[in-house]
Amino acid sequence: MKALLLDIEGTLAPLDFVHGTLFPYSAERMADFVANNFNALSVTIELLASEARSDPDADDRIDFGSPGEVAEYLNELIARDRKSTALKEIQGRIWRSGFENDELTAPLFDDVPGALARSHGRGELIAIFSSGSILAQKLFFSHTTSGDLSGLVDAYFDTTTGPKREPSSYIKIAEMLGIGPADIFFISDMLAELDAAAAAGMRTALALRPGNAVINDPGPHRCIGTLDDLE
Repeated sequence: MKALLLDIEGTLAPLDFVHGTLFPYSAERMADFVANNFNALSVTIELLASEARSDPDADDRIDFGSPGEVAEYLNELIARDRKSTALKEIQGRIWRSGFENDELTAPLFDDVPGALARSHGRGELIAIFSSGSILAQKLFFSHTTSGDLSGLVDAYFDTTTGPKREPSSYIKIAEMLGIGPADIFFISDMLAELDAAAAAGMRTALALRPGNAVINDPGPHRCIGTLDDLE
């Protein structure tokens, strides 16, 4: 193994931190943030409008020139847990102030800091692939309950690389890392993501963490309770 490719929520950190802390934090501040930064968000809002045109659940009467309607639509996407690139970019900017002001700290499962440090020490490349924006990922690892672990992470990937359930995304990541897929170990709590990575030629493992959905049939994927199980 030359590289670890890791999901975050349900793999390195509890699911409830994202859904119970990060999502409400951004939703509560969304209206003010959009109103106060509307002009600066113009490119992201254009992307949001483009995404909405292909979203069958989006109201085609949304006025993307209205800060209030944009914020309301963004909060609807949060409530539906949509993997919108535009939403993730805006959430990342909101979370930045929370992390930098010590209002947010990322909890990690107990085994994670040590396992990442050992992997790093062996010369293995550590990369992250999350639906959260790269900005949010960097903030996460810079402000964990175990301190600043950003020095252990070599690369970050988000949905700008491609959907997490498409094999092409994992092929692209392998190419960007300069490592053959067979030498990359991808770990996630989502079977569809593991299936996509396996189809791309990567080795895979299903994370069985507290709070994760119960999966009775992991298929061809190895099951691990902690990152230590890889050693």
